[in-house]
Amino acid sequence: MGLVILKSARNISYFGDYAKGYFISDTNRGYIAKPSSVVSSVKTADLDTIYNVLYTTDELSRRVSTPVNEDSLKYYAIFFGGSITFGEGVNDDETFASRFNQFHPDYQPYNYAFCGYGPNQMLAKLQEDDIKEEIKYDSGICLYVYIDEHVKRASGALSVVRDWAKNTPHYTYDKSGKLVRKGSFQNGRKMKTSLLRIIGSSNIMKYFNVDFPGKLKPKHYQLTADIFKYSFAAYKEKFSNDEFYVVIFPGSENEIINYLKDTGIKVIDLSDLYTKFENRLHKFDLHPSAKGHEIFAEELQKIIMIN
Repeated sequence: MGLVILKSARNISYFGDYAKGYFISDTNRGYIAKPSSVVSSVKTADLDTIYNVLYTTDELSRRVSTPVNEDSLKYYAIFFGGSITFGEGVNDDETFASRFNQFHPDYQPYNYAFCGYGPNQMLAKLQEDDIKEEIKYDSGICLYVYIDEHVKRASGALSVVRDWAKNTPHYTYDKSGKLVRKGSFQNGRKMKTSLLRIIGSSNIMKYFNVDFPGKLKPKHYQLTADIFKYSFAAYKEKFSNDEFYVVIFPGSENEIINYLKDTGIKVIDLSDLYTKFENRLHKFDLHPSAKGHEIFAEELQKIIMIN
């Protein structure tokens, strides 16, 4: 789950509370983090410790971002995304959601991201939950932080439904071309998902990291873009503003931008801020380091404040 680990890594191991019941089944998003918890998470590769950190979640399963000064808070900053936005491998105060508050103490971060999530979880949250009641402040911004893998998560690729996401939200089109939710990948397209899981269970497929689709097609990007478009509409309806951003994370491709034109969505392209291999946790784990989070948050907040 999260970013793909480089094939040359050996003896990748996880320890701590994170590996013991931290992922809780959820009928809306497929799974959520264990609420109201502080868990330890340790990851090693051979004899190297990649990280040894703590994850804190509130009563709504959101990663905690403690503000530097609660008396200064006036606005909200809602963060959606996957393991990068959640902050896998860094402590609570080192995520870029927390760093955003350190640069702008008047914004309270609300981190709804989690490991393995894609834009389909964001849309499910914005459409089906009364998220407005979970946010204290009336004005603010909403950001989705995008990496290339999120297109596979939105479209239910083999690697996704085989490994962790068979019960996550499945969006497709009805006969009129409208985007609709049809349950999860497991129950909304049962035959296809079951077949992918059977094919993907082959040791040969796993060893050579074979995925289906092998190459993403325009239809996969268009589906992802439409999920963003419907998320934007749901956000505007609930929060009565259009401060909704899709942010391209450093080291990602920016192909999705072509599909977001004329949607009204604000796009921030930080794909060139640093490469896929810079400011990362370890050569066997390409999640950003604490420094990577800080650099990203600093540049992100500059651009948003200008806009």
